Amino acid sequence: MKSIEQERKTEKQKIDELVNAVNVDSLEAEKADKVKSKYKIEASLSSIDDEIFSLHKLSSLMAELEIRKSALQAKEEELKNLKRKHGDSIKILLNIQELEQTKLKDTLERVHQKLVRDESSVYIHCIFVKSH
Repeated sequence: MKSIEQERKTEKQKIDELVNAVNVDSLEAEKADKVKSKYKIEASLSSIDDEIFSLHKLSSLMAELEIRKSALQAKEEELKNLKRKHGDSIKILLNIQELEQTKLKDTLERVHQKLVRDESSVYIHCIFVKSH
């Protein structure tokens, strides 16, 4: 019986030594720190993902802007060539001194509408004359 009691004490002592060596509280604290660190890293990664998404979007918008600038430049060049080629005729047609002084599109639309109305009037007049 004494040897069993002695053996039990020895085993208990070993267990106590192992518990003291492991120090469960410090392991729990270390685990909590690691978990907290993991959440900080995940938040940081999420922020980085958002930033990458924003940069991709910005890059796409900048590419689109460059395409539109290029298209605008081409249209401006085309307009310049048309003005050079037909400038005098446009000035006479619109009865203006300078092409730069007016918005050609608005003026041309008004002239076009007037011509369409005049054409319709002439067409109606011709039909009326033919019928009488």
